[in-house]
Amino acid sequence: VRPLPETEDIAEAEWSRDRTHVGIDRWTGGASDGRLFTVAEPQGVTWEDLDIELDLSRVGHDQRRAAVLICGVAIGQLVDGTIGFGRGTTRGLGEVEVKRLKVSVPGDLPAYSPDQTWWSWLREVAGEGDLPSVLGLARESA
Repeated sequence: VRPLPETEDIAEAEWSRDRTHVGIDRWTGGASDGRLFTVAEPQGVTWEDLDIELDLSRVGHDQRRAAVLICGVAIGQLVDGTIGFGRGTTRGLGEVEVKRLKVSVPGDLPAYSPDQTWWSWLREVAGEGDLPSVLGLARESA
């Protein structure tokens, strides 16, 4: 267990959420009979802003759009709440709530407006093709 970050907001964290987990048998990998354990987990913790910077000078000019899209899909997953950070994300730990986005893009890409959804902006960045095909994720029909 890692300690929480040392910020003033930690004092406001509540440790009232107890979660019960099943102990795992190290030999079989299955549930260990009668080995439930309970841990107290923090909630109500506020973290500092997360800054993600994509250095487009490190990719070729013809790959800039793809780099923005790939990073954008990862950010979209954070916005949707489908991925988290750290240990135990499948147990409800590491949950992330995105409250606001501030995006700066080079002039040759469409500007992001907070009035539009993240995915609609990514589709706009993708341009002519749809998002899966631009990212190389489109499957060919058999």
